[in-house]
Amino acid sequence: MNRILFPCIWISLFCVLEARDPFWPIDYTGNTPAPEAPEVEAVPTPEPSRELTDQELRRLAEQEASKIKEILDRKATAVFGGRVHALVNGKWVTAGDSLIVEALGNTYRLQIITLTTDNIELEPHRSAEPSSN
Repeated sequence: MNRILFPCIWISLFCVLEARDPFWPIDYTGNTPAPEAPEVEAVPTPEPSRELTDQELRRLAEQEASKIKEILDRKATAVFGGRVHALVNGKWVTAGDSLIVEALGNTYRLQIITLTTDNIELEPHRSAEPSSN
């Protein structure tokens, strides 16, 4: 009985130490090199944006307002019922109405504060959205 058992134990021990799958191809050891991780380029951290002073913000707003006024196409003015109306960008408007203007790559919603026969005063834009062009 020992003659049969001893070779079986020896073969079993050899297979365990070899750790070879019987279905692997010949000369395959199962020790494949780990795939190399691709190199990741370091992304530079952006510098923190500088806070603008009130004076700088006012200057920028004035520049935007002047460019927006240049874009407004005021074709006609009329007085109906004691109120001044103007044809601006193809739409009749009066004080209190809102205009949507595309300027500087943004879409602005402006409200008309006062409207006279020769001047239009707009409320500063509250929000600007990127133009959908």
